[in-house]
Amino acid sequence: MEPSSRKIEDLAQGMQDKVHVVLNECRDQGVDLLVTSTFRSLEDQARLFRKTRTLFEISQKILVLRGLGFDFLADILGQVGPQAGQLGLHVTWAGPGESWHNYGLAFDVVVVRLGKLDWDPENDPDWETYVCTVERFGLESAARWLKHREWPHAQQKGLASNPLTGLNPAAVRALLEKIGAL
Repeated sequence: MEPSSRKIEDLAQGMQDKVHVVLNECRDQGVDLLVTSTFRSLEDQARLFRKTRTLFEISQKILVLRGLGFDFLADILGQVGPQAGQLGLHVTWAGPGESWHNYGLAFDVVVVRLGKLDWDPENDPDWETYVCTVERFGLESAARWLKHREWPHAQQKGLASNPLTGLNPAAVRALLEKIGAL
């Protein structure tokens, strides 16, 4: 498996099947989608998190991870620097280990219209078709989240918003090692 990927086959098996169904169903409804992210390495997750945050914010996240016993994730966040300072809209709210992308249980897409990527979901029926299709096939769409809404993101339904919620550090480490992410 590559460190980070757009390949559907880098997702967990059950997710692969659901992504194919969503893409095919959307295509049948005239909506063309491009998968932009599937599995994401812990290091790439850390880079994305750091990208739009100050060094103070990064330090705070490291302290939180350490306080919860996730020293190995805090180490990754600290070691990938120093790209802080490109302030603007956050690319992700999740640090390393806090995204279901890191476990192969989430994917992102973009609508393709007339050969161009359309990242603007507001009042767009193609984006709404995608979201409804995701939900119809038993996945959760982050477009419905009240906090940190993300139209492109879909994940396995019924998961905690943060994978670190409810799992102790040893369980998270074992899961990441099992899928080859550590």
